[in-house]
This record gives sequence, C-alpha cells and structure tokens, in this order.
Amino acid sequence: MSSGHSDKLDTETILLTLDQIDQTIEIMTGVVGRLKNHLYASLEESQLELELDSATDSHSREQVINETLDKINLEAFVH
Repeated sequence: MSSGHSDKLDTETILLTLDQIDQTIEIMTGVVGRLKNHLYASLEESQLELELDSATDSHSREQVINETLDKINLEAFVH
C-alpha cells in the first residue's frame, strides 16, 4: 500500500471520527438541556410547595400561586 493511499484513509478516518464526535456533542448538549429544564422545574415546584406551606391563609396562598404563574409566563415568553 502506498503512503498516499494510507494518508487518504487516515484523513477520511479522522474526518469520520470528528463527525461522530460532533454528533455526540450535539446529542449530549440536548440531553444536558433537558436535564437542566427538568431540574429547574423540580426546584420551582419545591419552592412553590414551601411557599404554599408557609402561607397562613387562603389569600396568601392565592398570591403565591399568582406570582408563580406570572413568573412561569414571563420565563416562557423570554425562552
């Protein structure tokens, strides 16, 4: 096998490997994004539960719910 043929195969192998790495990074970026969204949602839910537990009357609970809904709507608008 000639050196030129071997170099071409090596270059093709490197390009294929880089393409695979690129695809893997894209997939992992998506996975990380979904995990972050899930974590943020869980944290917001936990925070809401704590705030509702600490609210002493129905008016306070309603205020907490309304503030949370406003925050969710604002975040959805920004994203």
